Amino acid sequence: MDFLITEMIEKSDNTVTNILTSALGGRENYIGNTLNYLEEEISLPDNFYDENVTCAKYAFGILKYLYANSEKYTELIEHMKLSSYGEYLKEYIDYDVAHKYGSYEGCVHDYGIVYGKTNYLIEVFTEDVQNAKELIANISKGILDVNEKNI
Repeated sequence: MDFLITEMIEKSDNTVTNILTSALGGRENYIGNTLNYLEEEISLPDNFYDENVTCAKYAFGILKYLYANSEKYTELIEHMKLSSYGEYLKEYIDYDVAHKYGSYEGCVHDYGIVYGKTNYLIEVFTEDVQNAKELIANISKGILDVNEKNI
């Protein structure tokens, strides 16, 4: 199981994600269970259940939950810190970032927790943007710079 988690979280392997969600009763069941952990009720588009897509409100709810309950999810957070080989949100910053990046049919995203001088949550979602990984890296660096100036 650890191998599958590593592939899904650290390498953002969509095939493994589909295998795991299928083993957990299908995407709709998996998502339905995770929605129980969110602080607020959200409605999701139909393709959220049918395709390998995510949305900002859902991702942010998961991040908030993980951050608030980090002592329960230390292993998952450590896997998230190892993901992306220093790209996306991590590329131009020297702090730990526990994040989940992904790319699917022209949609590229990354969302995570930055453990800096002050911790913060960040999400960047793109669709059909050339050089999306670089854009995400630059946005991440810009937010870190603003955050540190305001400390």
